[in-house]
Amino acid sequence: MCSITQLNSSWFVEMCSIPKSKAIDCHAKEFQFQKITIFSFCFLQVKLMNQIKDSTNKNRQAELRRNRELAQIKKEQRRKDNQIKTLEADRKKRDIVIKRKQEEVEALRRKQKSQMSAKAAGRTARYERQPTRPVDPIGSYSRSMRKKKFNPRAAKAKWDTLEKTVSYR
Repeated sequence: MCSITQLNSSWFVEMCSIPKSKAIDCHAKEFQFQKITIFSFCFLQVKLMNQIKDSTNKNRQAELRRNRELAQIKKEQRRKDNQIKTLEADRKKRDIVIKRKQEEVEALRRKQKSQMSAKAAGRTARYERQPTRPVDPIGSYSRSMRKKKFNPRAAKAKWDTLEKTVSYR
C-alpha cells in the first residue's frame, strides 16, 4: 500500500509536468496540488473501504463456519444422548423381563416343593422327628456314647447310606 506522501508526490509530479514556458500563477499550482491531494484521499478512502468490506466478509464467513460447526456438534450430542436413552430403556426392559422370569422360576420351585409325593413327604416328616435312642438295659451303651464326640461327617455318611437303602427298596 502506498503512503499518502508517495501518492501525493507521484501524482503531483505527473500533474505538475507543465512546461515552464507557460506562466501559471501561484494560486493555480496550489489549487492543482489541493485537487491532487483530494483525489489521493479519495483513492485511500476507497481502498480502506474495500479493506473494511473484505475484513467484514472474512469475519462473517468465519462466524458462519463456527456456527455450522457448533450446530454439527450439537446435533451429534443430541444423537448420542438419544442413543444413550434408547440403550438405557432397552436395558430396563431386559431387567424387567429377567426379573419376571426369575419370579416365575421361584414360583415353579415353590410349587414343585409343595407337590412332593406322599412317600417323600412322609419320609421327610419322619426324619424331622427327634430320633429315639434305644434303651440299653445294661447301660454300657449310654456310657460309651458320652465318651465319643459328635462327628457331623460320620453322621452325614450314615444318613446318606440309610437314605440309599430306603430308596432302593
